[in-house]
Amino acid sequence: MQEMNTPYQGGQNPSYSAPASCGCEPQPPMPNNHLTMAILTTIFCCVPFGVVAIVKASHVEDLYRAQQYEAAQRQADDAKKWAMIGIIASAVVFTLYILLYVVIFSILLATAR
Repeated sequence: MQEMNTPYQGGQNPSYSAPASCGCEPQPPMPNNHLTMAILTTIFCCVPFGVVAIVKASHVEDLYRAQQYEAAQRQADDAKKWAMIGIIASAVVFTLYILLYVVIFSILLATAR
């Protein structure tokens, strides 16, 4: 049998070094972009606020992939804020519309007698 010649004595390969610490922080999870809520707000509630929410939501993934985690979180929070503003504004307008309808209908009934 042939004996294997090892050029390195003492165990470890001298050209090997432990990987250097990259100084990287662990990547946080991607924030929810609230795109679904923004789209539903646009379709069913309030178009102007919904469009703003969609624009904000569309920036979340791009910022996250660029490792701008805080900016991505801010955009996600803004998208949720604008979608909620649209939902609340629509609820207020709808409530006022129903109240106005009831008041006008009551006045018409009162004058018809």
